[in-house]
Amino acid sequence: MTTTTEERLDRRTFIGSSDAAVIVGMSHFRTRVDLWEEKTGDEPVYMDEGEETQLQRAGKALESGIRQMALKDLSAYFGCSQLAQECNVRKVHPDIPFIRSEADAIVRHVKPDLENGGPSLKDSYVLEIKNSQDRRWGEPWSDEVPEYYRCQALIHMAVHQVDLVIFAVLRGGWRMEYFRIERDDKHTRLGQSLLKDIVDFWEQNVLKKIPPEPRSEAEARKLWHTGSNAMQATEGLKALCEMAAESKLLRDKYSDQYDAQKERIIVAMKDREELVSGNETLVTYRNTKAVDFVELRKNRPDVWEEFKKESLDINRLKKERPEIHNAFRHRSKKRLFLLKLKAEDES
Repeated sequence: MTTTTEERLDRRTFIGSSDAAVIVGMSHFRTRVDLWEEKTGDEPVYMDEGEETQLQRAGKALESGIRQMALKDLSAYFGCSQLAQECNVRKVHPDIPFIRSEADAIVRHVKPDLENGGPSLKDSYVLEIKNSQDRRWGEPWSDEVPEYYRCQALIHMAVHQVDLVIFAVLRGGWRMEYFRIERDDKHTRLGQSLLKDIVDFWEQNVLKKIPPEPRSEAEARKLWHTGSNAMQATEGLKALCEMAAESKLLRDKYSDQYDAQKERIIVAMKDREELVSGNETLVTYRNTKAVDFVELRKNRPDVWEEFKKESLDINRLKKERPEIHNAFRHRSKKRLFLLKLKAEDES
């Protein structure tokens, strides 16, 4: 089932359990700037079925079967012969109306009540269905889950008022594994902190339409894809550039260190194209220029056919038809980072 336009528009009115990890920087799929743009956008965002990954489509198709397998396994695990369940349960947080959660299932086990002669319902819990190839799942039946999913579980606990979330995970297309997140002291503290971060993001960024301050290179590139003028480096920022220059010189050995330093510089530069110290240029971070393939193919199909191989031969186009090359160039949203400062050994 594909997400409809109406559902995507409705998502702008609340923070869901899958949004929580994005807000605290635990998502590998989206940044806080992506989420902010989704929640504050003025134009509808359409999604075709082709945009879903094969794993997502498989997960949706298999969800019902995985749930039935999980319920059978969990019934045996808890020593129950029957289960009461509700599927795809949507709920709003009891105190924070813009936080919502949709649980794959709410499950209650039914046990015989030997004293009173009737059924006995245990406390309910959230069952989350996953079809995952992620290697960060730990030991089965532990709370060693990817942090992205831990955030989701904490929101489920807060919204559905449960003390347990069980993940039923289909691994490799055939092996079922189970993981549990319980409301203990650690997860209570994490849940409270997560709710505070969500409220701050909603009130300070979404409602005021102020983008979140980037904390990573990906967020900086997303928010400040068009550069402006130069900025003067502080002593600390200049020292960071000097360390980056040294790391770059020995990049085979210090690649992670250089990437971290580069990210800090980009975040500090914001929308500026140059970082200078006096008259010395330390860093440039400018938009690149590229040929607009779509416009060229649309307006000059003759040139497109002449210069394409498996893809468009840009170098040949630039050399043989410079007037066409220049006419269809545009400022790319991509910015190129160049560390101009040289390490002492390079001087």
